[in-house]
Amino acid sequence: MEDGTVRVGILVGLPALLRSLGADPAAIVAEAGFDPGALDEAEHMVSYAARGRLLGQCVARTGCRHLGLLLGKRGRLSSLGLAGLLAQCAPDVDTALKDFARYTFLSVSGGVTDFSVRGKVAMLSFDVVLPQVDATDVVGDAAMATFFNLMRTICGPEWAPLEVRFSHGKPQDIEPYRGAFRAPLRFNADQNAILFSTDWLRHPLHGADSDLRRLLQARAD
Repeated sequence: MEDGTVRVGILVGLPALLRSLGADPAAIVAEAGFDPGALDEAEHMVSYAARGRLLGQCVARTGCRHLGLLLGKRGRLSSLGLAGLLAQCAPDVDTALKDFARYTFLSVSGGVTDFSVRGKVAMLSFDVVLPQVDATDVVGDAAMATFFNLMRTICGPEWAPLEVRFSHGKPQDIEPYRGAFRAPLRFNADQNAILFSTDWLRHPLHGADSDLRRLLQARAD
């Protein structure tokens, strides 16, 4: 399989995060063989493998096993590219998540975002599809924290997940995960996913803008 690409997105906040953890961003970026200029602009595209090597080096140098959570917490809809903007101007949560899942491929070709409903439970998931990529656990953690922010943005601060799943094993220190999600956690799951009640799907979005949505969707298509 060809090496996928990914939009820099939330990685623009990585240097500040590393400094807050007492590490030298420039040194880590150089050690990982990553282009430091790529972190200047969220719209830059980098290889999926290069991002994995960078995140793996960040964890190794800082010793912070939950670095993905900290990075994902910095994610906003604007960090998610065109798919995030489309979600923001949708009329309701159901439409927002369908748009988001449909167009995320524009920002990442090494992972797959899916939105599904079973009974009264909705699920927003993310899977790395490239083989032999470094730091997939960090990427999964960052995705779940970003998805959490996405849901809080479009639903409001009262939204809460029913469960959060991770494809990696249970970490030694689980407290950062409990603090980040305040929900039941499952590790060694089939996929990284956030589960929530379908009652939220009818929730209207305050930022709904049908004209802007049509323009963004035309551009995305």
